[in-house]
Amino acid sequence: MKQFDWVILVNEEPYLKNNLFKGCSGVVLKIEETKYIVSFFNNKNEGDTAVVKVDKKDVKKDAYRMSPELEKLLKDNFEKLLNDKDRLNRVPMEDYDEVEVIVEKEEYAKAGVHKGEIGYVMDFKAVDNHLLVDFPYLPEEYWDDALCVDYRDLKILRRNGKEYKGE
Repeated sequence: MKQFDWVILVNEEPYLKNNLFKGCSGVVLKIEETKYIVSFFNNKNEGDTAVVKVDKKDVKKDAYRMSPELEKLLKDNFEKLLNDKDRLNRVPMEDYDEVEVIVEKEEYAKAGVHKGEIGYVMDFKAVDNHLLVDFPYLPEEYWDDALCVDYRDLKILRRNGKEYKGE
């Protein structure tokens, strides 16, 4: 394995505290004697990354090949990448969870959504920490009644038709 190779996490157990999961992919930034320093990508929250030191035995090389342009970008931002946070953001919501907006924000208010409004998560995969939430009463001009809401601005009320008590 060499610097900037793509890897896949095969043993998640030691890295649960980092919110890493089996199959999580990343790029080797630095190689040490028994460890790799890897920038992992969160496929459940597009745009979220974490740099974690992992045992070499806990990852395997991925067949994906990096483009020269991406490798140059990584090299140009190497020091910044090394200083990234060490855990992925965990999105606690699942598809169809009933959620409540717990903050008042201008961006939501413009679409007619205010603190206390109830909606339903349409896709648990986030983009920059935002989920697509269906608010059935919104005018159709807003994504056919849906709005992108930061998952940190939501509280889960019901999951699978039952009151949510947390995990």
